[in-house]
Amino acid sequence: MKNRLTKLIGLLLLAMILPGCLSTDHKVVDKGVEPYTALDFKVQQPPQATKIDLAIKTTTLERSSKIEMDFSYSYRPKNGGPSRSLQNGEKLHSGDSYKIQFTPKKSGYVYIYQYDSNQNVFKLFPTTDFSGADNQNNDNPVQAGRTYFVPGEGRSFVIDQQVGTETIHILAFDRRNSELESISRALLQFRQQDNQPQVQVAQKNLSGYIDKGVQGQVRFDSKAVVKPDTEGFFKNIQGRRLECEGSNCVNSIRFEHLR
Repeated sequence: MKNRLTKLIGLLLLAMILPGCLSTDHKVVDKGVEPYTALDFKVQQPPQATKIDLAIKTTTLERSSKIEMDFSYSYRPKNGGPSRSLQNGEKLHSGDSYKIQFTPKKSGYVYIYQYDSNQNVFKLFPTTDFSGADNQNNDNPVQAGRTYFVPGEGRSFVIDQQVGTETIHILAFDRRNSELESISRALLQFRQQDNQPQVQVAQKNLSGYIDKGVQGQVRFDSKAVVKPDTEGFFKNIQGRRLECEGSNCVNSIRFEHLR
């Protein structure tokens, strides 16, 4: 009798303990699985910020990948007569005068340099380096839709007596080029100091920017902007359009300087 009672009490105690254990284990599993499952799900979802960042980068790339600008060169013979369009390979003479105009399609930075017949380089734009130019308006950054005259609307360059081949380079950027500006300032300073070795170094560094620039496609376009100036240089002059894929866009023109 005593043994039966002992077994019965043991069975009753076991029945009371097992449901508690099962219940506790089940609750622990539920609490452990649900949070980790939810966390894994969130990690696998593509973050919304990634799509936004990609859109910003794409827009920036597109905005900086193309440069477009209308421009024209014009010259006038020293013996008078109407102005003419300055073409690549043109023959000009000492005493002839010439000027440049350009109209950017979007705001940016433009730098114009000229190599004379001795291969010395001078900055034509911005025109802050020499007197007798339109230094008030001809500066960077250039504004979209505005026409710039170089050296000024009522001024022009006059060809000196040193004959030879001369080259004009237009460099267009979508943003400021601080290094190029620094080279230009150093070149001007060394030239004023008559420090020829350093002048040659600065000119070589400048040539590197011109050589690595992307030569843009140029076409004559009846829709290209050509605005009149007070000297009448751009009367009946056909405009050109410069288009370039790249942030360093270069257009070059060469002419022969004769007596």
